[in-house]
Amino acid sequence: MLNWERAGAILSLFIPAVWQEHAKSSSPFPQFLWDDHHGVRYKRRGQSGPVLSHLLDSAAVAAGRPDLRVEVLFESLDREVRIEAVAVRRVECAGRGDPDHLPGAARRISQHKTNKTIEKNMKIVIIGGSGLIGKKLVKNLRQRGHEVVAASPSSGVNTLTGEGLAEALVGASVVVDVANSPSFEDKAVLEFFETSGRNLLAAEAAAGVGHHIALSVVGTDRLLASGYFRAKMAQENLIKASAIPYTIVRATQFFEFVGAIAQSATDGQAVRLPPALMQPIVSDDVAAALAEIAVAEPLNGTVELAGPEPIHMDELVRRYLSANRDARKVTTDVHAGYFGTAVNDQSLIPGDHPRLGPTRFQDWLSRSVPQR
Repeated sequence: MLNWERAGAILSLFIPAVWQEHAKSSSPFPQFLWDDHHGVRYKRRGQSGPVLSHLLDSAAVAAGRPDLRVEVLFESLDREVRIEAVAVRRVECAGRGDPDHLPGAARRISQHKTNKTIEKNMKIVIIGGSGLIGKKLVKNLRQRGHEVVAASPSSGVNTLTGEGLAEALVGASVVVDVANSPSFEDKAVLEFFETSGRNLLAAEAAAGVGHHIALSVVGTDRLLASGYFRAKMAQENLIKASAIPYTIVRATQFFEFVGAIAQSATDGQAVRLPPALMQPIVSDDVAAALAEIAVAEPLNGTVELAGPEPIHMDELVRRYLSANRDARKVTTDVHAGYFGTAVNDQSLIPGDHPRLGPTRFQDWLSRSVPQR
């Protein structure tokens, strides 16, 4: 077991050699920083992860310890990368340019771990991988180097019938369920989430999946007058009752569905909506957050996602229609429903500590509306 004190000492030994290597090269090698709380960090200046591992490996040689191989796992942050795990192993000496001498930075490193995952190149299965969120999530995770299966009925994986599930989950570490019911009728939607949930969780248990993630909706427990939200609540309860470690991700309404809100409330040229507060989020930000959660350890709890700013539903739709030069007019009606369900200012907004996406509605609107 390599503790942080030992890791720090080893890396401190190698840092002078790292600077020696840096001085010989014009490449943008890392700038190391020492932080008593977070261990060794380095600022990212364009290089990929393996550069650090290779650099430290070369540093071991330059420091007179060619028998040691340093393996590093790190977490990408906004402007820097923090080392999360360090492994030092004795190896047979190899030439500095020998590809076999490169450390396995993408392997699982078990010597030290934080609350983040310490496995690279995981197999991650996305249920609903062909939908709005699924497609973006598949792309995000593949760009991170993971093996991603985009599972949907069109790809031969059907959670309702169980078709293709066992095959898709072979070797999977994580499953992310972003699928939605094809019907919102009360009985059909409940059957979808209950049957799919049971089939999926049973298949995951058989395959040894270590993390189940499900996309749900902020306010689910407050909107049980709606058949849809009763079905989502049933889905969440199945997950909590299973033995599989999980994270439930509740998101607010997506920017992309504001048009559907308008359509559901339209009568002729009038759109009748309540002034209930919302805090909608763009699908890109949901997918980005899910990608981070997919490579983190299970919370065995719920996290909420929301956009950066609250807005009243009637005003949200009014802005959307105006930007699209839609002639319909929004009428504010406190008795109007949200897809037929009564709501208030607490129904659709997150709790005290949501994870916030950065994209503002107006910015998204200006980019998404066709220029005329």
